[in-house]
Amino acid sequence: MDAVTPTRVRLTDIAAACGVSASTVSYVLAGKASERGLSEETVEKVSAVANDLGYVRNRSARALRRGRTSTVVLFYEPPMNRFVERYLLRAARMLQRHGLQILALPVIDGDIRIITDALRSGVCDGGIVSISRDQLARLFEALPTPPLPTVVLGAEKGDPTGYDQVHYEEYDAVIEALAALVDRGSRVIAMAAQEADPVQARRSVRWRAYEDFQRRRGAEPILLMHVDASIPSAFEQAVRLLPELRARGQMPDTVYCGSDRVAIGLAMAAGQLGIEVPEELSILGTGNSSDALRLEQPLTSVGLSDESIDAVLNALIARLADPAPPASVITGRWRLFPRRTTR
Repeated sequence: MDAVTPTRVRLTDIAAACGVSASTVSYVLAGKASERGLSEETVEKVSAVANDLGYVRNRSARALRRGRTSTVVLFYEPPMNRFVERYLLRAARMLQRHGLQILALPVIDGDIRIITDALRSGVCDGGIVSISRDQLARLFEALPTPPLPTVVLGAEKGDPTGYDQVHYEEYDAVIEALAALVDRGSRVIAMAAQEADPVQARRSVRWRAYEDFQRRRGAEPILLMHVDASIPSAFEQAVRLLPELRARGQMPDTVYCGSDRVAIGLAMAAGQLGIEVPEELSILGTGNSSDALRLEQPLTSVGLSDESIDAVLNALIARLADPAPPASVITGRWRLFPRRTTR
């Protein structure tokens, strides 16, 4: 028996079944019904019929007609961390309201061609890049000027001006957060880094901020833990380490953690060991992730507000609508979000 090629369902097919115009169907399926004042009843009817008929939106044809893909790609260094995930989720919601979609593409083994090929190939209208400084250097060398609006998260002064740059005042924010904890009674502050390699941990901007803060107040920096940024790893190491420190009388009264996940693992270990948080041990995370709010005691954290992320996304949407203006520089200000794991 010969294979039967299924016929693609067209907008006119849905329109005929619903008794409405093809343009009405187009507005509903593009998520623009509210802009045209279409009733909820019409939206539900068109959506139901489209689903029943097995309609699949032909983005390729639409892209050819418009010269646009309505797609933004977020390039990230795997594994995806909570910072990138937070951007991805907020971008998905915001872009959808503008008729856009976002795809996440991992930059595997530091292969920058994954980014350059995607930006040059026409598969997207713009990009968001969240990779390490080493990988960014290779990207800038391979592609000094991007062909499409491309936002670099964590850019620094001196980066190519063809990219939209988002600068994070991370260093200053960490120092301000630590100073606030000292004002509230913290004295012996140690750090739990989110890098398994201690050499790499000491190269991070978060360690540099912590180290400089300690030296300025005449205190010795203490690298208490260095683990991969996962809750189980931090928990396991803290469960082994904290009793030893307690027995020797060397417990810090505050631990600054390089990520919220490390802080959560530490808080869970303290709970299992009967260490009172924050009375005996204050814990500060980094990232202000959604995880910070899921603890029984919500985690104090230093990081970005949702409003700061939205400002970056709004700037990108404006650039996608009109790429003619020059690329912009945005400062994403970090701040302290005091909650229940610090004094």
